[in-house]
Amino acid sequence: MSSSENCPSPPVGHQARPNWQAGSRLTAEACTLEQNYRLQKLRRHNRDLHGWGVLCGLWVVPAADGSHPWEIQICPGYAIGPYGDEIEVIQAARINVEDYLWFRPQIFATIAVFPTPAYVAIRYQNWTDDLTLVPNAPCTCDNPNYVDARIADGFQAGIVWTPAKDFSRPQTLESLCQPGSMPCPLCPPSPWVLLASINLPPRGTPITAAMIDNSFRNSL
Repeated sequence: MSSSENCPSPPVGHQARPNWQAGSRLTAEACTLEQNYRLQKLRRHNRDLHGWGVLCGLWVVPAADGSHPWEIQICPGYAIGPYGDEIEVIQAARINVEDYLWFRPQIFATIAVFPTPAYVAIRYQNWTDDLTLVPNAPCTCDNPNYVDARIADGFQAGIVWTPAKDFSRPQTLESLCQPGSMPCPLCPPSPWVLLASINLPPRGTPITAAMIDNSFRNSL
């Protein structure tokens, strides 16, 4: 069993690819199958050979915005996600931690000082854009139909309040058939890559560099 079969939420696609023959029809379904096959091979290569985590950059620093004291900034960098996806931040991304207070544990909802840190995390996410017109069937007067013509690689940055167990470290799947060999890596239960932890100050007090721990990350 390959490690990609153990992902809790594997990307769409499987191990099959089109068996092209002379005269085969070039359909959208066949092209999508070919794309997914190549993407899955790349994900397995990244995850099983290189691992996952931060390769370079992605340092978390205060945004130093007086109007948003809890805003932080993720510097440009590159990482490989737990499922083998490439995550590239080309320009600095900002996060206002206060926007995520709604998702913190309910037990801390009414207090001003937060006993648990906030974890800055990032994960792979693709985006669709560039609407294109789909031709209507002949001899019809239906309204025009538009679909997304492009899928772009991207990312989502956010705050995680309760990271999963062993979230910052790769896990392994024990091999019963080959007990003397190195086990294949097991996909973590979450797609997030932790970048830093923040010891939050009281509301209204700016987050400083001393409150941010960038060592709380899985580095490649």
